[in-house]
Amino acid sequence: MEANITTCKKCGYVRHWTGWKTGIGKTEAQLAQRVKDNNICIKCGGEAVTGLDHTSPEGKRADEVTDFAASIISGLF
Repeated sequence: MEANITTCKKCGYVRHWTGWKTGIGKTEAQLAQRVKDNNICIKCGGEAVTGLDHTSPEGKRADEVTDFAASIISGLF
């Protein structure tokens, strides 16, 4: 799972949410919903932009887990 932040270009609504990292093993309906989640504002229906969330508590925890994993992997080499 990864922490995401979606910001509406039209109304400015900001949504923090958690979703899966890849589409591997997902159905066509699940993939279509992910595209919708990434590109459409749930408040006004306007165009939205999604990126990784580094600001919410969930986003900060995700960053800590990623950094920890990277430190373990880099220690192997």
